[in-house]
Amino acid sequence: MERTKIIMAHIVATAVGTLTISCFFIFSLIVEIMGETLFIKQVKTGILCCLPILFIAMPVFGLTGKKLAGNSKNPLVLHKLRRMKLVALNGAILISLDTYLYYHAI
Repeated sequence: MERTKIIMAHIVATAVGTLTISCFFIFSLIVEIMGETLFIKQVKTGILCCLPILFIAMPVFGLTGKKLAGNSKNPLVLHKLRRMKLVALNGAILISLDTYLYYHAI
């Protein structure tokens, strides 16, 4: 695949993932402050329904990032690749917590 296409896919997947997580956080924060039980259930249900967006975006920007890094020996690139392993672990924890919060809210 052409490098410019890989870069574009990486940027789009990163933007989609960032916006999705930001929306999850903002909506959760708003409904928790409001305290309406019905709204909390609706937001938690919406977040659970939108998780497939992250299931698509996260691997895409992970794979495109590794493809862009290639066999680079640059210390910054190597540090970022190590850091991304922690981000993947954090994502798995957040997904399990989201599922727990959904069932707890319902």
